Amino acid sequence: AGGDHTCVLLEGGKAYCFGRNLGMLGQGDTVDRGAADYLESNAIDLPGYVQQVAPSINYFSCFVHSEQANGTGTRNVSCTGANGYGQMGADQNISSINMPSLVPLGTGVDVQSVSSGFFHVCAVVRIGGVNGDRLKCWGGTREGFGELGYGDSAVRGDGFGAPEMGDRLPTVDLGFGVDTGNGYHVSKVSCASHRTCAILCDYPCTESSVRYAKCFGSNKFDALGYARQDP
Repeated sequence: AGGDHTCVLLEGGKAYCFGRNLGMLGQGDTVDRGAADYLESNAIDLPGYVQQVAPSINYFSCFVHSEQANGTGTRNVSCTGANGYGQMGADQNISSINMPSLVPLGTGVDVQSVSSGFFHVCAVVRIGGVNGDRLKCWGGTREGFGELGYGDSAVRGDGFGAPEMGDRLPTVDLGFGVDTGNGYHVSKVSCASHRTCAILCDYPCTESSVRYAKCFGSNKFDALGYARQDP
């Protein structure tokens, strides 16, 4: 559930969103819709099979979709709705996008899961030739919260300045002192209003592996337990 809208994952790998519509319903317009308005013909137009819906508490939605119904094949993320802070990852200076737009995250990248914050998005990604899944984040705010985890307060993907998405968008450095030397694996990510938390473990990650949480962004009310911008 988002702020003023809700998205549901339907049988057959389809998705539908309803509620207030400033483009986040992905229907190519800004007409509000209720759950009763659903017809199979107006499921959101996304390639392949939807594996996850991630509506934001703000005015946008993101979706993970795969080539195959069982989730195999190339997996990508598409977003629709508000783009004032680059949430669509489109490298375009436009206020909103009313249809799902594919987010370019780089060569050989498969998206495992995604989480939508207030003005930012983070995706757990699998990159060919890299041990363990990694994290990429885009969007952000100009207030300097650091919720992208890159050690700065820069907005990424908003279309101001040089392109920042695709291969130019780095993975978030979540390395930590107990690393076995084989790298680490990100298993989950959760984005809140202006902060992000990730669950990770040493690679290779097994059921018995110790899990760690790393959080970054706004520390209002001591939500992080420490005040930093980088993980």
